[in-house]
Amino acid sequence: MLLARTDHDPANRKQAGITAFALNMRSPSVTCRRPRQITDEHDFNEVFFDRVFVPDSQVIGAVHDGWRVSQNTVTHERGINPRQLVIHLQLLEELYRLAIGNDAILDHRLQQRLADAYVEVRPFHSTPDDRSPECSAGTTRPGRRCKLCWSEMSKRLHDTAMAVLGDAAPLWCDAHPNPGDGCSQRS
Repeated sequence: MLLARTDHDPANRKQAGITAFALNMRSPSVTCRRPRQITDEHDFNEVFFDRVFVPDSQVIGAVHDGWRVSQNTVTHERGINPRQLVIHLQLLEELYRLAIGNDAILDHRLQQRLADAYVEVRPFHSTPDDRSPECSAGTTRPGRRCKLCWSEMSKRLHDTAMAVLGDAAPLWCDAHPNPGDGCSQRS
């Protein structure tokens, strides 16, 4: 989806002059590069447009109504990806195994952190529409509040993962003797 300014009338609100288009990324005028990060991974793209022509048939919604289209799209992106739910539950299970295996489970503070993580992750998994009851607040669609709850929970879970890993926490994902093949650092 491409959002482009199509109305430059200064009397209109900025949001009023945007149109959403379905852009064919394989068009000859579109160049997509995957910059290599210091970690040797490619997590994002740089996209360059050189006199790209997008036909009227590719307009999504109405002309100059792209802001509404984009906000609707973003609202759904603010929800919780079911794949992430599974990954977080798998990470939590692996953390319990690692904590037992390296005796970190004997630390009462770490026991509490793992229990807290379980209590936080589980409601997201069991709630319809992948939303925690605390986050839905009576709304019928996912929103910023739910995404904020999720991201804060996720950050705490990953901080707990680093505590379980202890001295192995700063190791590179595939470094030996990284416990769990580095799954905790990758998540």
